[in-house]
Amino acid sequence: ACNTVHCFHGVMQSAIKIPILNMIDLVSEEVKDNNLNKVLLLSSETTNKLKLYQNSLNNLRIESFSINNDDQIKINNIILNVMSGAQGIEDILIIKDIVDSFKDKKIEGIVLGCTEIPLAIKQSDIDIKLFDAVEIIARVALNIAMNN
Repeated sequence: ACNTVHCFHGVMQSAIKIPILNMIDLVSEEVKDNNLNKVLLLSSETTNKLKLYQNSLNNLRIESFSINNDDQIKINNIILNVMSGAQGIEDILIIKDIVDSFKDKKIEGIVLGCTEIPLAIKQSDIDIKLFDAVEIIARVALNIAMNN
């Protein structure tokens, strides 16, 4: 379950017959199902640069906001902290500061578009709706498996 690899979703899907779930689209659809119009994207630098979520959300007429380069460096460091097992309260505070900088945009949710970010912050840490891409794709896959 990697967000960035979804830039190859179409190519991968065309190579095999079984369906490959598209995490980017599933997350975007969940944002839409929650009737949200504006979300902040927190993702890896590559996922952000490839505009994977921005394009998917835009197709559903959902406005998305990306972080600036300085904040992306902070998120990159948080991702590295998680990967090394060194994440902590400081990472939560950094994410909260980034989110606070978007208050004037009236964001209604936050897409956690990197598998490591949900390990740094959870819903109980923040008062705005989080969309955990890994949790969403896992739930959808389980529902498919249970209904087939």
